[in-house]
Amino acid sequence: MSDRVPLRRPHPRSLLVRAAIVMRSAWLVVGFGVTLTAALPSAWDTVLMVVLVYYGYTRLVQVFSGWCTVRYAANRRGITVLRGLVGREEKRLSWRSVVSVTVGQTLVQRTFGVADLRITLRASEMASVTIQDLLTGEAARLVRLHGQSRAERATPGLLDPGQVLDVAPIMESEPGRVVTPPLRPSDFVLIGVCTGAFVFFLPSVYSAASEILPWFGLSRTVLPSVREIARLDPVVSGLAVGIVAVGSLVYGSTVAWVRYRGFSVTCSPSGELVFAAGLAQREQRVVVSEDVAAYEFRRPVLMLLGNRVVLRAVVRGGSGLVTRNLLLPLTRMPQAVEMLGFLTGLPSADLVDGSRRTRALPVVLVAVAGSLLLATVASVTLAPLALVAVAAAFLLLRAADSHIGHIRVATSASGGRWVIAQRGTLFRSVWVVRADSVDVCRWVGFSRQRGTQTVTLRGRHTVRLTVWPASARLAALLRRELDSSTPLTLERNPR
Repeated sequence: MSDRVPLRRPHPRSLLVRAAIVMRSAWLVVGFGVTLTAALPSAWDTVLMVVLVYYGYTRLVQVFSGWCTVRYAANRRGITVLRGLVGREEKRLSWRSVVSVTVGQTLVQRTFGVADLRITLRASEMASVTIQDLLTGEAARLVRLHGQSRAERATPGLLDPGQVLDVAPIMESEPGRVVTPPLRPSDFVLIGVCTGAFVFFLPSVYSAASEILPWFGLSRTVLPSVREIARLDPVVSGLAVGIVAVGSLVYGSTVAWVRYRGFSVTCSPSGELVFAAGLAQREQRVVVSEDVAAYEFRRPVLMLLGNRVVLRAVVRGGSGLVTRNLLLPLTRMPQAVEMLGFLTGLPSADLVDGSRRTRALPVVLVAVAGSLLLATVASVTLAPLALVAVAAAFLLLRAADSHIGHIRVATSASGGRWVIAQRGTLFRSVWVVRADSVDVCRWVGFSRQRGTQTVTLRGRHTVRLTVWPASARLAALLRRELDSSTPLTLERNPR
């Protein structure tokens, strides 16, 4: 890092943000201290005063520490971050080793026009650096420097990503192709169901009622319990259940809307993926395309009878706080296949091959029959543990179905090689893995013609894909089509 690059501090506006965050909890602590002062004998006044003074000192340190102790400098080669006044810590990061740059905003930060910048390295997520409470324009400048450094190493003729990621407020639309379709109101309802957010409606209502009702002189137990509702007239109890169901759906869809409003993934001309999402907590994340190790779409458990899937990318180094590497929280199968085809260059026929799935159908049907038999026998003999028996049957079915499939190598229109692993019939998932991201291929044979094929992805989070049935001939063919540096293990279990 050149010495001529001046060191900068976070904007003084960050002091207001930190003060607002501290005041959010300080008034509760002060009120609790005043209550104790009135309730306890006067001999405790000195102890309470010492505790409150110490608490105030720690809050002042929290407000001023980030602004006083953090300095940084950045240019086209990298960024240097210095922390500390007495003890000094210095980190020098090269843009070459950066996987993603994330700009996030909470509701308080949006009010004051500042944002947090998180830089994730290729080594691990623990090596990431966060600079808090930067002006949104300054955060965009650092993102632009990262893009310009990639443009200097890119093939001549590509557009400068610094022109794409120009200084602009967070979450504004950027030039490039948006690869995600807009989420519709029905999608937010289904996302609330798939994520299980609707389950928290009743606990939230009862918790809020227990805190608010005493303010108006009402009892905390004014809301009926489940047993009281069950003793009501069938019409009234059915109406109550209907109200709870509608309220749960509204609650779950509202949570999904607040979290994923404005969700989009843009592919810039330089090939970077720009993730953006959030209402109360906003996030914009720029991911280097070379650090996307794989793509996956899978069918959620609560969408077994639907045609909806979750689409995500496996990024080396970590994930976003809001977007969490999701290319779409929930989408239709044709849209997911179209997006993967655009991102990988593979035809749709290679991504979804339904002809081979029928071979696994008999095994799935046997697993379904066995699960139903297990649930029936256990519920009859062990009536109190019927729910446990149903859960065990469900896990048995999922374990039997989630590994059935096939694996092969496909070549895109640009010449890139991808490993495609299709698994499951009911719990379906499709993995599209870069060939150079495969660390180890392992085949374990139960006979000369049947076995399991396991593909391990390199990276901080180890991903193992196991597919069966797979023959030794398929394992050898997969090895030849992959890079010659990929290790291969062939094992046969003793009879």
